Amino acid sequence: MNRMNKLKKYKLTEKGKLTLIVICAVLLAALVPIIKNLRTEAEPGPDPTHSPTTEPTESADAAAETTPEPTPTPDETEIPKSTADASVPVVNEYIFNTGFERKPYTVGNPDNTTDFVSGWTVAYSDGFGYGDLSWNRIGAIIENGGSGIQSVRITRGGIPFNANSNITITFSLSSDVNRTVQMAVIDGNTNNVLATGTMNASYEPHDQELTFKTGRYTNNAYVDFYIGNDGSGNTAEYHTVTIENFRIVSSNPVVSGISIDQVGYQTVGQKRCTFSYDAGDMFDVVDTQGWPVYTGAIIGKKNDDYTGEYDSYGDFTPVSDSNTYYIRTQIGTVSNAFQISDDPYTEMRDSLIRMLSMQRCSMDLDEWWAGGMSHLACHNYNAIIHGTDVYMDATGGWHDAGDYGKYVKTGSKAAADLLMAYLVNPDIWTDTINIPASLNGTADILDEVRYELDWMLKMQNSDGGVFNTVIPQNMSEIELPEHDDQYLYVLTLETTSTADFAGTMALAGIVFKDIDPEYARQCLTAAQRADEWLEDNQDLIDLVNPEGVNGGSYLDSTDNDGRFFTKAALWAATFDDEYLEQAKELFQEDPSCATGLSWNANGGYGRYLFLTAKDSDRIDPEFYEAMKESLKSEADGIMAVINGNGYLCSLDSYGWGSNSEALNNGVILSMAYDFTGNQEYQQAAAEQVHYVLGRNCLNICYVTGFGSNTPADVHSRVAKAKNTSLPGALVGGPDSYRDDKLTQALPDNMPPARMYIDSFDSWSTNEVAVYYNSTLIHMLARIFE
Repeated sequence: MNRMNKLKKYKLTEKGKLTLIVICAVLLAALVPIIKNLRTEAEPGPDPTHSPTTEPTESADAAAETTPEPTPTPDETEIPKSTADASVPVVNEYIFNTGFERKPYTVGNPDNTTDFVSGWTVAYSDGFGYGDLSWNRIGAIIENGGSGIQSVRITRGGIPFNANSNITITFSLSSDVNRTVQMAVIDGNTNNVLATGTMNASYEPHDQELTFKTGRYTNNAYVDFYIGNDGSGNTAEYHTVTIENFRIVSSNPVVSGISIDQVGYQTVGQKRCTFSYDAGDMFDVVDTQGWPVYTGAIIGKKNDDYTGEYDSYGDFTPVSDSNTYYIRTQIGTVSNAFQISDDPYTEMRDSLIRMLSMQRCSMDLDEWWAGGMSHLACHNYNAIIHGTDVYMDATGGWHDAGDYGKYVKTGSKAAADLLMAYLVNPDIWTDTINIPASLNGTADILDEVRYELDWMLKMQNSDGGVFNTVIPQNMSEIELPEHDDQYLYVLTLETTSTADFAGTMALAGIVFKDIDPEYARQCLTAAQRADEWLEDNQDLIDLVNPEGVNGGSYLDSTDNDGRFFTKAALWAATFDDEYLEQAKELFQEDPSCATGLSWNANGGYGRYLFLTAKDSDRIDPEFYEAMKESLKSEADGIMAVINGNGYLCSLDSYGWGSNSEALNNGVILSMAYDFTGNQEYQQAAAEQVHYVLGRNCLNICYVTGFGSNTPADVHSRVAKAKNTSLPGALVGGPDSYRDDKLTQALPDNMPPARMYIDSFDSWSTNEVAVYYNSTLIHMLARIFE
């Protein structure tokens, strides 16, 4: 008997069915309270860090009716945090928490109309007409055709052609009357006619093509379409002529005037290029096979005082397939090739860290990993504390820049960046980047920062104060560091250096807590001892180099920022209320102490550590809101500068290390994104990376060894002595404030963003520094999705 027959055999009677229903009802009534109790035990209360965008609803159906669809734009308003469940106890240790989950960048259609200004014009002599222009359509309305076909014309100039190039011009042509249109290409410098054509126009658009070969180079060719009276009788009065999809393609295009990120763009996120002059009304993104994959408008044309250019930009955000591309403008100029991929910065991130390894002092840099920068151990002898006869061990650490000095202020900033980079995005860092400590089971970024932290620990005096510098007596000659055998001086205890040291050591205590607890305790103890010294030394101590010591120095005007960083970081590391109260007092007296991420204004690290401490909004809601408002206010000030800059650069002045300052601003914007959910902040942060990697007015990727146009002669004594290149180094960038060889070598009235010389002697612009690299490392950790 099969299964169905068996079931039929036990068919229930009507009475049996009723009995079964009653039994089921009784059982269900008994189980309901049990199920509720189980659910209460299995499901915890609401996470106090969870931030829903709508209030909980009574049912799924109700939620579907009341929850609005997400708006697919990057300019989101601030997302409110949910009310925490008071029954859930606050944590008592630092747990990294930004409060908002990072969301993939929302790709919308670029705006091709706002801020669009056409480069084409309608000109006339004894006729009359005017333009009806959009980014992909050149329209002319002719009210009076005049006496001849050249009485009205559509025209534009400024088109460059290389010599001996095959030029193809394509477009579609139509008119609401049947008529003849003549076309001419003219060298505006010589008035020589390069090509002419005659074509018929009718109501239906027809594709047209004009080809010719150039003789000499010109930077100012004109294209004229003659649309006046052609003598047919139809064209003397009102009618229209329309040209669409106009393009110039050259066999030997001019590579000029288009700035892109030469390292590449992520598949997610906004993608823009900048044009330094009027390059037409539209552009194409072209793949390796020569096919346009995207066409967009060139918009935002305006004069830029920082660059001295007439800048505009193109947005090609929708292009997301991994491939190699280049930009081609309507007038035929092209960009260098660039990559789009999920992570175009992998190799560069590793190289940026390896550059720090190549700055190591007091150890052999072996050729197997250092390559051309290899050299023997240097400065591996004790240094004398200036003004005394006491010697101390100050070996190790990084040479700060192109010279052989080592500085706590800049070293602390660099170390803080690397620690933060690991804290915010630990998963992207590997143990395989080919430095001495690779393959030891710890991420190489932590191995590298530890080399600097170990040196900094040596710089702490027995009373807790911190010396600021280890430096040769004089600026070293162009020689390998092992040949620089000058006396090394340890210079002065400072409140500024001590505060920077303490904040960074407390941060190290947080980061290393679960990686090397003993080392974390050592760093935290050093931070607490430094803080005690600061409590005993309330007045600012920041001194110039003593007479007879002619090396570099970093002078600061306040230590309030470092003290705030210290207190906030120590609170985050210990959750000791006393540190938090002291941080609040500092902020109340000087709100600016919580801002900045540079070596001489670093309070922003402390602000971020407080905000990212899980439950800080519950521990001190008022101070939490004050810190968030401080961060948002600083970010909004940066955004105001970016929105007025043709390269979306955050700089309104260009001083020493301007590239690092642009990236510091980017980090602040990214921090603001973490606590607002506003993707405009995060995208503006990424634009600072694009700026230093090639989308700038000099079309330079400022990281050595990367991009199609990279610095060649950086200010590194090791590289100069060995006649090699220091790879993976971010150079300082334009500097308009230096009164030295730089300003003497540049013309008068040079726009500030152009004040850069690619030369070893131009040490204010082509200088390298560990804290330049660290800022880019920190920024790359933040923009990687």
